[in-house]
Amino acid sequence: MPLLLDGRLGELRVEARILGRQTDGGRLYTSDVLSEGYIPVGMDSADQLADTFQKLTEQFRIATVALWKRMAGWSRDQMMDAGALVYFSIIKDFAHAAGVYDVADWMTIDARANRFRPLFNDEFGRDFLGEMVGSSACPASGCTITLS
Repeated sequence: MPLLLDGRLGELRVEARILGRQTDGGRLYTSDVLSEGYIPVGMDSADQLADTFQKLTEQFRIATVALWKRMAGWSRDQMMDAGALVYFSIIKDFAHAAGVYDVADWMTIDARANRFRPLFNDEFGRDFLGEMVGSSACPASGCTITLS
């Protein structure tokens, strides 16, 4: 991570590790747009909290399996749309915080993006995606960068 200290540019490196012996407790809270703050969940005792985590783990497992089964039936276009919406909407919270969030801006595929859809086929989709994410060749300057 770049760091500016006393007008000099440096780098900050941190190795974060949480070991079991360093953890002495845990808590579980929930919140939503209607609650003003955090509401404790299953925290009357350590046993109740452990039971709550076990129940939630099972609910997440069931929901994940159901989601994967649903996604397995999607067409290639549906998967590409879902991927585009997920990756594009990562920064939508910044627009929300700035007060300029509009659902249509973040949760619909722009018609202009469809002109690139034929490029994402099995023949050369991988190479095209590499060019979009980070240029792997710069013919104008004669340089070549190998991605591995």
